[in-house]
Amino acid sequence: MAAYDGLRLAALALKATGGLQTMDGFLAALRDAAAGYPGCTGPIAFNEADDRASGSYEVWSYRDSGWAEGKLGPDVRVNASDGPESVPAGQPIEVTASLCPPGNRRGLDSDWWAAALAPDGWYYLGPDFAWHPGNDWTRWAPVWQGALAAIPPTPALRSADLPPGAYTVYFGVDTRNGRLDEDIWFDAVRFEVR
Repeated sequence: MAAYDGLRLAALALKATGGLQTMDGFLAALRDAAAGYPGCTGPIAFNEADDRASGSYEVWSYRDSGWAEGKLGPDVRVNASDGPESVPAGQPIEVTASLCPPGNRRGLDSDWWAAALAPDGWYYLGPDFAWHPGNDWTRWAPVWQGALAAIPPTPALRSADLPPGAYTVYFGVDTRNGRLDEDIWFDAVRFEVR
């Protein structure tokens, strides 16, 4: 709906100016068009930076395979590291998942997911808090369903007997509907058992 409103305002501004003669003229026509346009997402007003005044904006920073320190969002670690890690066979491995303060998403009713790609295929952490094999992600179930809130690092996997190979563990949240959505908000960590 926001994309529709944006396209509609651009069309109204282009119609009013007769084309894109100057950017300043176009922006002025865009502001004028917005003043009388009800919008399918509600009335549209711009702030001094020409962003939507009533909008909610988030800026993200992603570093390698983990969220940058102090940022919002899911965080998954192996042995307290963002990874990648190399762990000798037989040594303890602990994978933790946490949700750093979820900002303006706090309280959003969500599906919580944990999954792992292991040498022998995909696994998901089910609502029984056990890992289940499953290469068909449409059959997966979320580990939890509920409102987003900050959670401290919580063990998702503890083992000293994983088979050798490469592993990637994911932790993410999306809209509560019992399905893994394309717009999932997630983090991942990689490690190798050698």
